[in-house]
Amino acid sequence: MAKRILFNPSEYRELNAEEQELLHVAYQKALEALRRNITEKGFSACSLVDNVVYGTDANYRAVWARDGAMTVIWTLDLDDDEIRACQRATLDTIFSHQSPAGQIPGYVTIDDDKPEYMGVGGITAIDAGLWMVIALWRYSQKTDDWSLVEKYAAQLQRLMDWLTAQDANNCGMLEIPEAGDWTDLFARS
Repeated sequence: MAKRILFNPSEYRELNAEEQELLHVAYQKALEALRRNITEKGFSACSLVDNVVYGTDANYRAVWARDGAMTVIWTLDLDDDEIRACQRATLDTIFSHQSPAGQIPGYVTIDDDKPEYMGVGGITAIDAGLWMVIALWRYSQKTDDWSLVEKYAAQLQRLMDWLTAQDANNCGMLEIPEAGDWTDLFARS
């Protein structure tokens, strides 16, 4: 259980006692769900204990860059050693599997530690690198631990070089074609 709660349901005075209790239960259930996704390699895409995966679902037995980064960011206010260690493990797992060209993998499998650089349909995961930069910055700022930034300084530069290469007309914005990111492909496949 977290050492401190991020909000106090009684602060929501417009809610009656039953509604405040529901908020409290929902918060506790969210923490329980989060804890079921803690692995030694970082936050998993789904609870490995509660979900049987087969076929193409096997990629859920992975630490996903974008989802992991968001989970790191959204849990930074929790004062909990186990969650903090998982935040760091998520960042370590993803950054340590960067491609030589600088691309961040969309995910890294937990069982065999293999990175996957593309998603559905072989489309690259552009958002993975963007989210990981934000998560690493926020983690370092919140914890005042800049050791990961120092450890991955060369990888961060390669990532920025790779992202810069996605700016075909040098306007300062990434050019990503329609369905050019795996999440965009879902609506078109």
